[in-house]
Amino acid sequence: MSRVRFTVEWAYGLIVSIWAFVDFHKNIKLWLQPVGVYYSVAGLLTNMQTCCKQSNKISTFFGLDPPTLHEYLHLSPLPPIDTEEGYNTLEDSSDEDDT
Repeated sequence: MSRVRFTVEWAYGLIVSIWAFVDFHKNIKLWLQPVGVYYSVAGLLTNMQTCCKQSNKISTFFGLDPPTLHEYLHLSPLPPIDTEEGYNTLEDSSDEDDT
């Protein structure tokens, strides 16, 4: 159990070291600022940074590879580029000819 507790503390320490404004004792004024929103956004951005770097202290400790940023954000693939028209098409271009 202590192993899990330490990694949670590492995660909090990682977020606070990158985003100093979420250090509650120094900067945040409870009831005057949306503390939960600040911390949630900082956590999301930290996760995105971990995906880009492909490593952090916690993933190394557990021997796991973080997902790619594309996988983490569940991005769908880009639509194909219509080379004749020079732009991405999301819909069938035959509908435009009917007007």
